[in-house]
This record gives sequence, structure tokens and C-alpha cells, in this order.
Amino acid sequence: MWQWLKRKRPPDGEIDEELEYHVAMLAAEQRDRGDNSSAAQDFAKRKTGNVTLIKESTREAWRTPWLEEAQRDLHFTARMFARAPFFYSLVISILALGITASVSLFSLVDGVLLRPLPYRDPSRLVALTSYAPKPPYESNGSVSYRDYQFISREASSFSEIAVTYRTGWSRVTLLGNDEPTQLQGAFVSPNLFSVFGRQPLLGRTFDAEENTHAERVVVISESLWAQRFAASPTVIGKDLRFSGGLWRIIGVMPDDFHVPFLQTQLWAPILSHPDWNNHADGDPLNESRWDLLARLKPGVSLARSQAEINSIAERLKTSSPDNTNSLKVVPLREHFAGATKTPLLILFAAVGLLLSIACINVTNLLLARASHRQTELAIRTSLGAGRGRLLRQLLTETLTLSAIAAALGIAGAVALVPVLTHSAPTSIPMLDSVEVNERVLFFAAGLSILIGIMLGAATAWRLNNTSGLKENSRTSTETRKTVRLKSLLVASEFALATVLTSAALMLIRSFIAVLSVDPGFPPEKVLTLRLAVPVETSAAQVTQFYSDAFARFAQLPGVRATGGISSLFYTDESRVHALRLVEGHAPEPTAKWKPLVWSQIGGDYFPAIGIPLLRGRFFTARDTPSSPPVAIVNQTLARRYWPGEDPIGKHLKGFDPRGRHDDWLTIVGVVKDTHSGGLEKNPFSQIYEVQSQRGDQLNNLVIRTSGDPAALASATRSIVRKLNHNTVIANVSTMEQLLTAQTAGRRFQTWLIGVFSTLALGLAALGVFAVMHYSVAVRTNELGIRMALGANPGEILLLIIGDGTQLAFIGVLLGALGSVWSSHAIGSLLYQIRPLDPLNLVATLMVPLLMALLACYLPALRASRIDPMKALREE
Repeated sequence: MWQWLKRKRPPDGEIDEELEYHVAMLAAEQRDRGDNSSAAQDFAKRKTGNVTLIKESTREAWRTPWLEEAQRDLHFTARMFARAPFFYSLVISILALGITASVSLFSLVDGVLLRPLPYRDPSRLVALTSYAPKPPYESNGSVSYRDYQFISREASSFSEIAVTYRTGWSRVTLLGNDEPTQLQGAFVSPNLFSVFGRQPLLGRTFDAEENTHAERVVVISESLWAQRFAASPTVIGKDLRFSGGLWRIIGVMPDDFHVPFLQTQLWAPILSHPDWNNHADGDPLNESRWDLLARLKPGVSLARSQAEINSIAERLKTSSPDNTNSLKVVPLREHFAGATKTPLLILFAAVGLLLSIACINVTNLLLARASHRQTELAIRTSLGAGRGRLLRQLLTETLTLSAIAAALGIAGAVALVPVLTHSAPTSIPMLDSVEVNERVLFFAAGLSILIGIMLGAATAWRLNNTSGLKENSRTSTETRKTVRLKSLLVASEFALATVLTSAALMLIRSFIAVLSVDPGFPPEKVLTLRLAVPVETSAAQVTQFYSDAFARFAQLPGVRATGGISSLFYTDESRVHALRLVEGHAPEPTAKWKPLVWSQIGGDYFPAIGIPLLRGRFFTARDTPSSPPVAIVNQTLARRYWPGEDPIGKHLKGFDPRGRHDDWLTIVGVVKDTHSGGLEKNPFSQIYEVQSQRGDQLNNLVIRTSGDPAALASATRSIVRKLNHNTVIANVSTMEQLLTAQTAGRRFQTWLIGVFSTLALGLAALGVFAVMHYSVAVRTNELGIRMALGANPGEILLLIIGDGTQLAFIGVLLGALGSVWSSHAIGSLLYQIRPLDPLNLVATLMVPLLMALLACYLPALRASRIDPMKALREE
């Protein structure tokens, strides 16, 4: 095909020689038949036919007219760009800006929500999750192992169902020559790998027999293989030492195998889990610690499988009255994306609005440019160019513009995507797969073509409304349709920009409201350590470890107080509870249950973190395992059970119906509320027990200092390592850093929406500036006459500003209506801000109008300085 397009046409001289030779041969044949030379020549010419037509047909047969026309159109487009480089550079820059933002956000959405998961037939992979439809909402999404066995027997919609230990129960501590490291493991059924249709890079996976015998074999991830064994092919058969013993490596899975958890580093048989036969805390098979992943049978729809699961859930409730939970079939992609789907789609919609504004802006600029080309287009029409031919030329120009903008946009996205993934909160899943790949390039190409066609169609519409050949383009006038279209485009820009501005203002105010929340303690000058003492450590040893650690921390320079707590923040707390028994009170109805946090603390935790005592006393050295159990409660719990009463000396029992908290606890103190569930959640009811009476681990240690807390990070690590070298130090950071991390998602969303809305307002202002600038240029004569008849510069200034702001005002009003809808769409992202907040509505109206005033001022100032005599002479 390409060779055919490149072939050379024969020169005109060769065609002439060929025709002359053909005519001569016909004339010679006729002479041989007896005609004289003149008659033979005439016969030959008649026989040959129209020589000019033959020449044209011959040339046409060797031509590729559409390709030649395209080449001429491209050459003409290049000349157009060269004649107005600033204008076309501005157009390309505006489009490139919108395409960069769109392609970058599409890369993020594609990597997290759209890209097919790297498993066999991923559309048929689902997760079976538990949920509580009514109080007490006792569901963490998991099921019991016995429920799994029942579902496996009864369900016919699935070809296979794999079971895995819940994420928290699958964490392991990797020991060895290096510092102990806590990894996300996965204790899974052997069929997990076949459910997902993946094979290991090296070695093999474990089988049913190894699971039955609880053999300690493990399959590791490619990244762990590279980090721990330098990707050595001899890794098979080597041992990994966990806190519970040695596991033999039998295989290596590729890094894109994110199952069952996104950060999984190793897989082991379920029955090899140390807790499988540990019944000290109840039967683990009846605990909701198990997650189910399944593959739908061919031809089975999601709706059909859900109907079957609903029936199975009802039978489970019948057989176990304590189980009030329902089951849900969730597509695997949705299961992994979780709560990130809505914010990402909102951001993508916002960038779509930004791109729309950019396209509208460029359309307005091209329409203004088309009026200057009116004479040129009219001349080409009078010379025989049809509307189809002119349309192809205009499409070539706009497609070229959009193609250049797309190329720049892709280059910008390549640079911007790493910035987005780096600044995005780590809670967004599969960020490591976000990149500018072939899918993103196809999206950019499609976007470029669509934009080019739309811009070309708008310019062609302007062509249909030209007023013909003019002697002077400065005196050309526009039709009412063209003026209305430009006005409509400007109003549309401001409408879309107003919607974005409204969303940005609400998110910014929500973010400020979150940052202004009092966490319940002063976070400055506090160092935190998150650690895990080996599970095989006895309760007495654990207590002694914390006592020694607090004593040594206190000896560090600048340390004012040290302490620890079982869990510092309960950001995943969603269930509701009630105390089992409260002295002098009837049991609380299930419908009134609320979140309740039960914490163990040690050392001088309250002085260390800075939570003030409101009533009673703190724990002391007299609160030992042999003394009566005591507790400290927060304000919320005190108001919940003893409103208007003094809770000091009151007695309560734990909320666990299995009797794990069966001793009466005496309340000895009340402390201030803290936002232990996160800054955006109201304080939970919270009970503090002393660690020495419970023996549980304190996973978070806190150290209050008089100076920079980060300066003590190395020293505290060294102390912990000396006390117990197998203790995992998961994180050392300041309290301010922890609180900042809680707002990472909101900060990311607010930052992006804020940038988009700022750009949108800037583009809208540029649009009204361009329209008013052009309006002043074409109305020079009219404005000169007005001034000659007595209008002063101030009146002209107000006239132009009024015309521009009128367009903006109409757009802002339409945008205000759209912002009402958008406020409900982002309602789940708002904090302490109502969707129809009056202050936000006023700001939404004022900000775009102020931008419009600024954009109209310069053209209006230029109009007020027109010399009326000069304008009249030019006319």
C-alpha cells in the first residue's frame, strides 16, 4: 500500500509521446489500406478520441487526490500557524493544559478502577462479604470458617471458593539476621491459586495434602524474593523464620499477584497458622476471621449468585440465631477499590469539566479568528471551493491543533502521573500499577480526535454564517447567530467554572474544619512508636518489657513523660457495642448501641499524650494484677451511662457476651474526650484499663518531650532493640505526622479540586477577555461615534464591563443551579458543611463574578481610550 502511494507519476512528455506514437500507428495502418496521408491522419485522431481527456484520465489514474489534498491542507495549516504563532500557541497551550489533566486523572482511574486485573477471566472473580443490615452492626466483612464450610456445600453458582485468614490475623514477623520486619502474609486454602488462574514464577504452590498436614511451607512474592534472597534461583528449599518457627520456601509468585490482600508478601496453608488449634480465646472456627474469594461458573450472572447467597444467608441465620448478618457478592475489582471509587470518579468528573471549559475557550478563540478569515474563505468559495472542500481544510487545521496539544498533553501526563501517585494517600489501592500505558495513549488519541472534530464543526458553523466578501475585514459584521453563540459559550464556561468553584470551596472549607478539630490533646512535641512484641512472649514478660522501656525512655534528655496504649487510633471502628452490665442500670437496647473502644494503657500514658484528667485519679503503681480491677472512662461514656451523675466509684462489666470481661471494674477517673476514631469522627465512648492488670500488648508508645521529638527517634529504636531484639518496630513518627496522615485523602482531593477550579476560573476569565477584546476591536467605529456624540470614557468603560459581566452573570446563575446538584454528589466528602450552605452559595456567586470583572477591565479600559476622530477617519 505504501509503495503504491509513493510510486512516481509519468512525466507529461512521456504521455504525449505515447499518444503521438499511438496516433501514428493508427494512421500508418489506414494508409496501408489505401487512404491518403491526410485522410489517414484524420481517421487516427477520430479513433483515438479526445486527447486532452485521455491525458487527464491517465494523470488521474496515477494520482492519489485525497493524499495530495491532505498534503496541501497540512502545508496551508502550517502557513496559517506561521502567520499567527502567538494565537495558535495560546490555543494549543489551553488544549494541552486540559488534556494533561484529563490524561493524568484517567491514568489514575484506569490503574485503580478500570484496568483488567491480571488474573484468568477476572470479570468472574468475586468476594463474598458479610454485612450487618441492622444494629448492633456486628460485622467486619468476614465470616466464620464453619459458615464457609456451609456455603461451599450449598452454593452452586461458583466453580470454586477459596478461604483466607483475615488480614490482621495473617500478619507475620519475619526474623533473621536483619531487623525484625512485620509482613502482610496470607494463610489461604490451596485452591486460591487455581481460583485466580496464576502460576508461580519459580517452584510450585502448596497442595491439599500439605494443608491437611499443616506443613510449614510458604510461597513468597517476587519482591520479597528480590529483597531477601537477591532473586537467587536457588531459593527453593530455603527457610524463612517467622516468630512462630521456620517455614520452607516452595515457590515464588509474581508481584502483580495481589491476592487476597493488596500488600501480600507470602502465602502459607491455612492449617499451618499458629491459631488454628489455639482455643484459649474461644474456637477460632466460629470467629469471623475468614474471607471468601470465589469464581462464578460460566453463564452465572452476579444477580443469580446474589439470589442464591441470600437464600444461604437466611438458612445460616435459622441454624444460628446469634448470626444476624447478611451476605453480599461483590465483584473483585470493586472489593479491592473499596471507598476510593467515589472520590476518584468525582475527581475525574471535575477534570472533565476543566477540559470542557478549555474546549469552549478554544472554540470561542477560533470563532473570533474565523471572522478575520472571512475574506479569505469568501475568496476561496468564489474561486470554486465547495463547502465540503473548505470543511476538510478546517478539520485539518483543528485536528492538527488537537494532535499537537495531545502530544504535549501526553508529555505533561508522563511528568505529572508520578507526582500524583507520590502525593496520593497510600489508602488508594494499586497505585503501583498507575502509568501512562497503551490504554491511556488510546484515550488521549480518541480525545484528540473528538476535540478536533468538535472544533472543526464549530468553525464550519461560523463559515455558514459569513457575510460574504468584504472590502475591509475591520468593517465586517457578525450575524446575530454568531454573536449569540459566542455569548452562549462564554456563559457556559462560567457555568462549568462555577460548579467546580462551588465544589472546591466546600472541600476547602471541609478540610479547614477538619484541621481545626481539637484531637483532645496537644500533639506538639510527642514522639510515637508502633511496635509488636513477639507473640510467644508471656504476659509477665510483656509487662516487664514495657516497664523497662518506659524507665529507659525517661532517662533520655528532654523527655517529660512516657506511656503506651493498645491502639492509638481506631480509624476502622464501625461496629457498635454496649457494656455487658452497668451497676444500677438496665441493659441498653440494641437500637441504642454506639461505637465503644476498650483500651489498655501503661506508664504515664495520659500525661505523655496530654489528655487532661477531669475527675478522680490516674492509674498508679498500686493498680497491680492482685489489686481490684479499675478503669478510667472518657466524657462520652460517662454521659452515655451516667448523665448528670458522678461516675467515680461506679461499677461496670465488659461488652463481650462470651464473658471475657466478667469482672466488675471500678471507675477511678474521667478524662477528656479524644478523636480516637479519626479527626472526622465524633469521640467514641472509651474505657481505659491498666496494662498490668490485663497483660495485653501496648502497640503504641508515646513520649512527650521538651524539644524536637524526632531527634529521639534513633535513641528510642536502640532502647527497644536492646530490650528485645525480636520486637518489630513498625513505625517511629511524631504525633503531628500521624494526624497529618489521617487527612491525607482529604488533602489530596481538596488539592486537586482546588487546582482544577483555579484553572477553570482562569480559562473562563480568558474566554470573556478574548470575547470583549474582539468586541471592542469590531465596535471601534460605534464606540467612536458614541464618544463623538458626548459619551465620556467612564460611560464607555461601564458599557463594556456591563456587557462582559452580563454574560458571566448568566453563566454563574446557571452554574449555581448546577452546584446544588454537585454539592449532593460530593456530600459524602464534606465535613461540617451542608450541601446547600448559604455562605458557600454566596462565595460561589461572588468569586466567578470578580474574575469576570477583572477580565473585562482591560478591554473596557482600551475602549474608553479610543480617539473618536481617528475611529471615524478609519471608517
